[in-house]
Amino acid sequence: TFEAERGVRYVPEGPRLVASGAAERAGDDEALVEAAWRLVVPIPWRPAWQGASGAEDLARLEGEAFLEWRRSLARVEEEHHVVLTPYERNIDWWRQLWRCVEKSHLIVQIVDGRDPEFYRSRDLERYVQTRFKDKRQLLVMNKSDFLSAELRHRWAAYWASLGVDVVFFSALRELHRQHGDGDGAAAAKTSEAIACGEGLGGGDGAPSGVGEVSDGG
Repeated sequence: TFEAERGVRYVPEGPRLVASGAAERAGDDEALVEAAWRLVVPIPWRPAWQGASGAEDLARLEGEAFLEWRRSLARVEEEHHVVLTPYERNIDWWRQLWRCVEKSHLIVQIVDGRDPEFYRSRDLERYVQTRFKDKRQLLVMNKSDFLSAELRHRWAAYWASLGVDVVFFSALRELHRQHGDGDGAAAAKTSEAIACGEGLGGGDGAPSGVGEVSDGG
């Protein structure tokens, strides 16, 4: 750990929300973690085209929306007594995301199956649902081979209750299968079982939204 300006204490734990010095010293770690889990970290939304008379006008509106998003992050930090680790602050990166979403029929989020809610962007889902109601969204839980059958079952039931389409996947096992490793056949079988929801109750009881993974996945 190290001390930064304004007495904020940063903890090097990857892209996580961490406590400010005052909250941490007050012994509010548990409450802070709970608050962090409830937070929906916003992403910048591309402004509507209406009102833009040309490319320069649209670029100006995008810049204003981007600055307002930056201010919203500062408000999140102040109101919830958390510090956001460095986020993508290049507007061109977000412009690429906006255009990718606009041109796509399916929006896929790939998350770490060991902590999917941490990596899932709920505000991206809101953006797509609000602006592009006809687009489909899919959550890919990678590293699902780290999860027991019981955990996969519980996660599948949780996502189904939220109406989120999900695929359980293991990139490592898929790599072994494609390279024809010694245990490639077993790895392929396990990957297919994870993807198709076997071990989640099976049969008609398997939660909806757990689909197959193609060979090229």
